[in-house]
Amino acid sequence: MKILRNCWMSVRYAFRYAPVNAALLVLGYNIPGLFSGLQIVVIQRLVDSGILYAQSGDGFRQMLIYGICLVGMMFSWGVLQKFAGYERTPIEAKLTEKLSPVVMEKMENLEYSVFEDQGAQEVLQRMSREREPVNTLCDVFIYTVMTVQMLVSIGSMLWVYMTISIWTGLGLALLAVPMMFMNYVSAYIVDQVMRDTVGQQKKMSDLKNLLSNKHAIYEMKVFDSYELMEEKWNRYSGEVLQETMKEGQKATVMSGGSQVLGMVYSVFLIITLAWSFLYGTVTLGQFTAAINSAPSLTTKIKNSSWQVARMMEYAKRLD
Repeated sequence: MKILRNCWMSVRYAFRYAPVNAALLVLGYNIPGLFSGLQIVVIQRLVDSGILYAQSGDGFRQMLIYGICLVGMMFSWGVLQKFAGYERTPIEAKLTEKLSPVVMEKMENLEYSVFEDQGAQEVLQRMSREREPVNTLCDVFIYTVMTVQMLVSIGSMLWVYMTISIWTGLGLALLAVPMMFMNYVSAYIVDQVMRDTVGQQKKMSDLKNLLSNKHAIYEMKVFDSYELMEEKWNRYSGEVLQETMKEGQKATVMSGGSQVLGMVYSVFLIITLAWSFLYGTVTLGQFTAAINSAPSLTTKIKNSSWQVARMMEYAKRLD
C-alpha cells in the first residue's frame, strides 16, 4: 500500500510542479504503448491486401495505405519515445527547484533528539549514499509511467489476439501472469543481491582507488602492506561472489521458468493459428502478424516485470 501511495505521490508532484512536461512524458510513452496492438492489425491488413492484389489485381490502394501506416507508426514510435525521454530533465529541474527548499526546511526544524533515533539515523545514512530525494521522486514517476506503458502495450496485444482467436487470447491471459510474476521475482532477487553487497563493493572500489594512487602504492611498499590489501580484496570479493552465486541460482531458475512458459505459449500459438488457418477461420495475414509479434510479446512481459521491480524499489526509498 505504501508503494502505491508513493507512486501516486510522485505522479501528483510531477503534475503539480511540471504539468506540461509531465503530460508530454506520459503521452510520449503511452501512445506508443497502443501501437503494439495496432501494429499487428496493420501487418495483418497489409499481408491480406497484398495477397488479394497478387491474386486478382485488386487491393493495391489498401496495401499502399497500410504500408504507409506501418512506416508512419514505426517512425512515430521512435520519435515519441525519444521526445518523452527529453522531458525527464526539465521535470527533475522543476521538482528540485520547488521541493529542495522544503526538504531543507524540514531538516533544519528537526529536533536534536530525532538524530539519536535509530530509524532516523538509517534514513540519513541512506540519503548520504543514495541519490537526492527529489531525484528518487522523479525516478519513481518515470518508472510508474513506463510500467503503465508496458501494461497498455501488453493489453492492446491481448485484445488483438482475442479478436484473431479466442484461444490465443485466453492462453496469453493465463500464462502472462505467472510469466510476469517469475520475472519480477528474478529481478527482485538481483536487486536484493546488489543491496546486500553494496558495502563490500564500496570497499572493493576503495581498494581499487588505492591501487591507482601513486602515494598510496608508495606507502604500501614502505610498510609492506600488499598482503593485507590482497587479503582484504579476496575477502570482500569472496563475500560478493558467495552471495551472488547463492541468490543468483534462484534468479536463474525463476527467469528460466518464465522463458519456458514463453516457449510453451509460442508453440501453443503456432499450433492454434495453424489449425485455424487450415480450417479457414484465420487469414494468412492474421497468422503472419500474430506469429511475428510473439517474440516481442514475451520481451514486453519480461521488461514490464523488471520495470515493476525497479519502480517498487525506488518507491520504497520515499519514506
